[in-house]
Amino acid sequence: MLQVLTRSLRTTWEELLTLAGLSLLWWVGLLLIVGAAPATTALATMSYQAAQGNAISISQAWAVFRRQFWLSWRIGLAALISGGLILFNLWFYAQQENWLRLLAFLFIYLGFAWLTIHLYIFGLLTALKTPSARQAYRNAAILAFSNPLYSLGILLFLAIFTLISLIFPPLAIFVWPGASAMLAGHALLDRLQTARIATE
Repeated sequence: MLQVLTRSLRTTWEELLTLAGLSLLWWVGLLLIVGAAPATTALATMSYQAAQGNAISISQAWAVFRRQFWLSWRIGLAALISGGLILFNLWFYAQQENWLRLLAFLFIYLGFAWLTIHLYIFGLLTALKTPSARQAYRNAAILAFSNPLYSLGILLFLAIFTLISLIFPPLAIFVWPGASAMLAGHALLDRLQTARIATE
């Protein structure tokens, strides 16, 4: 895991200017809402390609944005709906004062599962030769659960970096999205190489 973190830091530094531009565009897509999911896919794709040692550019990201627009939103809407249901149920059962309150722990576990799956899923769209939402979710779940401690470790690093970024707004705007995606991209590449999942 430390090797993945080291490699992602090195690649982030090497591609810092491109990632800064992509990060800014990701924020624009997020604020406009309509571009949120495809912008996430474009950033994840560029990060995964950079993790493989390939050159990346904003023009390449724009091509991914257009090509994967609708598929990205299929996954994005599924992520929003499932995440919202988990949060609602967690809140609901945490309010109970009887044995039903124990069910809140189930939804805490499901929340972690949701996070680990979505750590990989957008990058998988470029790893799959024939991308589909079903295949992306299937492979992301396999990657997430094949080594859950690994995925939780990556999420811990991302959580720490997110907290640091909140203290320094320029870091959050120009570095956090790209650096986070880069760590996820390196983690995805490492898991694919380890698990040798068929991406056809």
